Amino acid sequence: MTEDAIRLYLHAQLEEQFPDVGLYYMPPGNMILERPCLIYEPQRAEPSFANNSAYVVGLKYQLTLLSDLPGYPCVRKMYQMPAVIVTSSRTIVIEDIVNDIYSVSVHTIT
Repeated sequence: MTEDAIRLYLHAQLEEQFPDVGLYYMPPGNMILERPCLIYEPQRAEPSFANNSAYVVGLKYQLTLLSDLPGYPCVRKMYQMPAVIVTSSRTIVIEDIVNDIYSVSVHTIT
């Protein structure tokens, strides 16, 4: 699959898992976002190592789920998308806005 096809696959998965959340791919900085919303953007891939060889599987994205306190109640849905693996996650609260930040790897689908 092409990189664009993989991004569209991820977009479709996010729409399915989070139907009540605004979804934005690399929104401009001056855009006003309504919460809850999910922002995603490509991330530089870090190679994995096996058998003394480096390899990269899939494409990496950073996903940020923005919500008001106390936070979006169903963040575990992030772990239920097929062919999308969460490689790290963290939560930051800035000015009463919860930022659930995920790094995900989207694997090629045939």
